[in-house]
This record gives sequence, structure tokens and C-alpha cells, in this order.
Amino acid sequence: MRRSPVLLILAIAVDASALSGQSASSAIPPVEIGLGVDTTTPPAPELLQLWRRYLQSGPYDSHATTLWSAAEQRRWPGGFDLTVPWCYGTREDYANSQAIVLDIAPAKWGDTTSYAIRTLFVYRDSTMAKPLPYALCRVYATREGGGWVLANSLNQLTREWRRTRYAPITFVYPSTHRFNVARARRSVRFVDSVATAFRVRTPRNLALYIADSQEGMFRLLGVDVLPNRTPGLAYTAHGLLFSGSPIYGEWYPHELAHMVLDSLTKAWHTPFALDEGLAMWLGGSRGRDFPTLMRDLAVALKARPSLSLETLLGSPSPTDTLAYPAAAALLQLAYERGKIAQVKALLSGRRPGETVDTVLDIAERSFDEPRERLAAVWRSRILQYEQTKPHPGKGG
Repeated sequence: MRRSPVLLILAIAVDASALSGQSASSAIPPVEIGLGVDTTTPPAPELLQLWRRYLQSGPYDSHATTLWSAAEQRRWPGGFDLTVPWCYGTREDYANSQAIVLDIAPAKWGDTTSYAIRTLFVYRDSTMAKPLPYALCRVYATREGGGWVLANSLNQLTREWRRTRYAPITFVYPSTHRFNVARARRSVRFVDSVATAFRVRTPRNLALYIADSQEGMFRLLGVDVLPNRTPGLAYTAHGLLFSGSPIYGEWYPHELAHMVLDSLTKAWHTPFALDEGLAMWLGGSRGRDFPTLMRDLAVALKARPSLSLETLLGSPSPTDTLAYPAAAALLQLAYERGKIAQVKALLSGRRPGETVDTVLDIAERSFDEPRERLAAVWRSRILQYEQTKPHPGKGG
């Protein structure tokens, strides 16, 4: 998961395992209380204290705590708080954050066993004239072991949702959703085919949550307001996928590719742009399959002559979104030259040590070809897609 401070720029696959580790040693400023919060009527004072203690413990690393549901900590030991990537971020981000509790109310009207706690997070550092809000997040207080503990929104909101399993994927969806068996089985076949091609173990238990919109998807995670637009995402360490657009539903190959190959790309320290390119090559992106993405890239290359393999993938941290389809095109070249073996060589080509390899550095070594020649072949191959007919299938 890549996250830009405050702006919360989403990377497609969320690596929640990277959020676990060292325990907290610093706290944000005191939690403020909004005007509408009842601080006198039980159990509000107790719940407010519970939430305050959790926030001041430094939740950005999801360290074990008695303040959170033990059942969820057992289920997701590598990062049980699903709001971490959106509300807390890194230790440095968190030190500059401020929490304002806006509401503590029963999760359902008349229910006294579960309460929703809504909190506005704002950010300010020495370069900013005033604090800026960046997320409105929601957690729940529930009864567990005779006391109050915090819990995620996911189970609260999907408790009555339907579940259909086609191993290894459990599809979770509201009763209003018309389940598409063909698309579900297509996802299962895709997972099996990717695992077989790359000779990795097929994930045993994946859960794909199908929401009716991007907003609905983020609500499942406990994020009510977020300056982000993405139709889906994956928590790879948790085996969780979320679909937030009708173009996906049960068929979400992009995130499924991330889920199947996450262990490989992590072990190889594959650069993020190349990892994203891999998911695009195998599963497309935002409803467009790989050939369509290549046609779009061909149009961009002709419209913007300054775009090149060097400008897109010649820096350690590419910022142009076209870097991802550019990397996908490199993977296609690798496959055409040496099938999956050459693809693996490209993905695993980062050198150990302190040297920061760019995707172009890795490609130059992997293809054993000067970058000028490689760039020319790359551009020529992409431009060929402009002449092809649209593919009838949909990507991820």
C-alpha cells in the first residue's frame, strides 16, 4: 500500500502486513470532542474513554491491545484495525494528526449492545497555515468478555449479507445484489490459472465483498468520507478484496492477481510500478483489459511526444499514472521473449543492497539490451495496439 500524507493517494493493493511491527511510543494531541457528543449519559463516557485510550496508544502499527476485539485480533493478527491505512497512516503522519470525535450513538435505533463512534481526522504540519480534514472514520464499541471493546465496521455492516462460496473465494454481498454465478466461477478459474502459471500455492481462503458503490465499499471499512476515488482494493495480508463498482462485482481479476502473487512480489521486492503493471497485464484495470490499456497508452504516446520509457519508468518512484501500463507493456515484451520464466526474471530483477533500482534499470539487465534499443522496441510494440480491434472482454 502506498499512501501520500494527508492526501491518501491509494495504491491498488493494500499491504496491511506492513502496518504491523513496533509498538507505539508517541501519541497525537489530546482528542477533541465535538459539540454533538453526549459526554454524560452512560455508556458514552466509558466509550469515549475507551476510544481516547486507543487513539493515544498510537494505533498506526496495529499492535496487540486489550482495547480492541480479541476475535478480530485473532482473525487479522497482521493488522486488525482496517481503518489504519486511511485514518492513521505512518507514525510521522500520525504525529501531525488531530482527532475530533463527532458522534457516539447506537449502531441501530434502540440497540444498546453496539455503538458507532465517528471521528474526523485533520492534519497539520509546519508548512501548513491551517489544519485540513482528510478523513471521517467510524469504529464500533461492542461487548466482549464482559466489557466494551472496539471493533471494525466490516462485520457490523455485513452480518446479514449473503455468502456464496466457490473455493477458494467466499463472495459476500447484500440481498439486493443479483449474484452472477458465471462471473464468480470465472474468478475462481482465474485464480487457479495465475497460481499454476507462476507455480505458487493457490490462496486457501479469500473473501470478496461486493458493494454497490465506491462510497459503500469504503463504509464497509469504516471510512465515511475520504478524498479518494477507486473502484476496488485488496488487503493482501488479510485475504480480503473489496469491489465497489458494478463493472466488477464477482469478477475482479486485477485485485485477484495481486492476491495470488503477493508473496512472490514481496519476496522479490518488486518495485511498486512493476507490481501494478503485473496486475494490469494479467487482469486489466478499471474495467479495461490489457489490449485496451495498451491502445490508450499508444494514444497517449502519440499525443505527448515527451513521454518515453525513460520519463515513465526511469525514476525510483514514478508519479505519472501511465507508468503502470508502461510497466505492463514491458511484462508483455518479456512474455513474448521468454514466457513466464522471462516475466519472473523481470519481476525479481532488483539487486540487493542500498542501490535503488528503477524499473528501467531492472528491465535493461533482464532483457540484456541497451535502454535506448529497449525503449524503441517498447514504443513500437505499444503503437501496434492502436491498429488492433477492441477486445470484447473486460479487465479488472
